[in-house]
Amino acid sequence: MDLDIKKVSAKATWEGHSLTGLELDASVAVLRDDLTGQIKQSLAELREEVISQLDELRGELTSGLDAEQEARDLDMAQMEDGIMRQISEASIAITFDDAPLRASLSFPDHPFW
Repeated sequence: MDLDIKKVSAKATWEGHSLTGLELDASVAVLRDDLTGQIKQSLAELREEVISQLDELRGELTSGLDAEQEARDLDMAQMEDGIMRQISEASIAITFDDAPLRASLSFPDHPFW
């Protein structure tokens, strides 16, 4: 099936006035440019809002991770202190034991010693 279109014409009116093809093209171009500008502005605003929210989330995550790291460091320090106390108690028990073999452990840099 072949279509042979030789001439396409359109008539348009705007606010009651007939528009020629050139006027119609110009009107469409103005509308297109206006919509393009509005879309670009909306996208720029949306981009700024997304960046702002991402920065806020990054801050929350960072502070959450910092708090988690501090808690882990505190837990580790408490575990180390507990282990050192056990070693200290074991050392004292061995040192004051009546067994023929006496031993003592020394950790001069540790606050318990």
